Amino acid sequence: MRLVSLLLILILVLFATPGGRGSKPVSADLPNIDTPRGFLEMCAAVDKKPPGQSDIELFQTGYCLGWIAGLTNGIHVAEAMHRMTEPNVIFCAPEGNSYGQMIHIVKKFIPSHPEMEHLSTGTIAGAALAEAFPCK
Repeated sequence: MRLVSLLLILILVLFATPGGRGSKPVSADLPNIDTPRGFLEMCAAVDKKPPGQSDIELFQTGYCLGWIAGLTNGIHVAEAMHRMTEPNVIFCAPEGNSYGQMIHIVKKFIPSHPEMEHLSTGTIAGAALAEAFPCK
């Protein structure tokens, strides 16, 4: 939990502060990951191996992995705080599941559900993970 908190603080510091006098924040040129289209753009290079990624693709892959980690951990923390039991939790990922797999699930879900494109990526990702990993 402490590591997650430190990572979130680091991300906030990196994206909320400009690189120098008069320059834009780093995040100004990035796709908006909170929209389905932005998520697909930001996470496009996740499948590439690091030696084949450009610097921006490497950054976007890390950002995407951090985003899905934050979303899923946030869901689990909220469920725990509300003392939700398994039949009521949003999704039950199997042991050994990776954030990369979750990204693939969301990337596949978005084009298959154009009726949801007006919703936030977090809402869509929650639906995708619930469909892929239902609780028994």
